[in-house]
Amino acid sequence: MGTGKTHLAIALGIRACTEGKTVRFYRCLDLVNFLLESHRQGQLGKAMDALKKADLLIIDEPGFVPLHRDGAALLFNVVAQAYERQSIIVTSNLQFGK
Repeated sequence: MGTGKTHLAIALGIRACTEGKTVRFYRCLDLVNFLLESHRQGQLGKAMDALKKADLLIIDEPGFVPLHRDGAALLFNVVAQAYERQSIIVTSNLQFGK
């Protein structure tokens, strides 16, 4: 049984939506696959721009499945792009240092 991290993140996302904010929710692996596929299709810039438009990004369970180096680098770029510009919620069972 879980502790409710994803449920809480979704609730916060719904609340942000009711306040007129743009919210995007991704399971981490789905986000990485989306970024890798966008990169393969030459559409990475467009994908990153779309992510940049969200007021809140919710990334659920990074570390649940190990990521390939390229996918991890793309995920890092999403977080770095959002730094001090957007709100991010990350849920994880991993210890903070990992």
